[in-house]
Amino acid sequence: MTVIAAPKDPLKSAKMLRLTRRVRQLRTIEVESRLQVAVKLGDALRTGRDILEGHDEAWLRLLGLHRLRAGSLRALAQFAREEPRRFRRWTALGVSRLTRLARLTSEARRRLLKECDRAKLMRMGFRRFRRMTKAMLSSTLKVTPEVRAMGLP
Repeated sequence: MTVIAAPKDPLKSAKMLRLTRRVRQLRTIEVESRLQVAVKLGDALRTGRDILEGHDEAWLRLLGLHRLRAGSLRALAQFAREEPRRFRRWTALGVSRLTRLARLTSEARRRLLKECDRAKLMRMGFRRFRRMTKAMLSSTLKVTPEVRAMGLP
């Protein structure tokens, strides 16, 4: 009787394990680079908004940035500035998820990150992550006298 050895798994070869480790390192560097650019951009947008005393709509149009995107970038920069340790700890989540987290209040962000472990958040799809954070987002709508006159909150 001839015994046939099971084929070796090419993914477990030393060469592939080294290559996998290198690709993961490069992906980490890519995410960190994107985050650094996004934070610097958010800081620049905040500075521009301060110079223009809050009337930056024309400038954003000139830059080709939607006001919501600009607000998200400013929030990301603020998160990085106000909570640097927490920001660095969660950089593996990437730009989109960290931007979403940045839009939460400090308390909501702390609660969410305490409840969920890193592995769970990393595996979670962005749609599910967005649904999870949607209820925690604070409204940025300004209630004007006209809105109150119509009987709205």
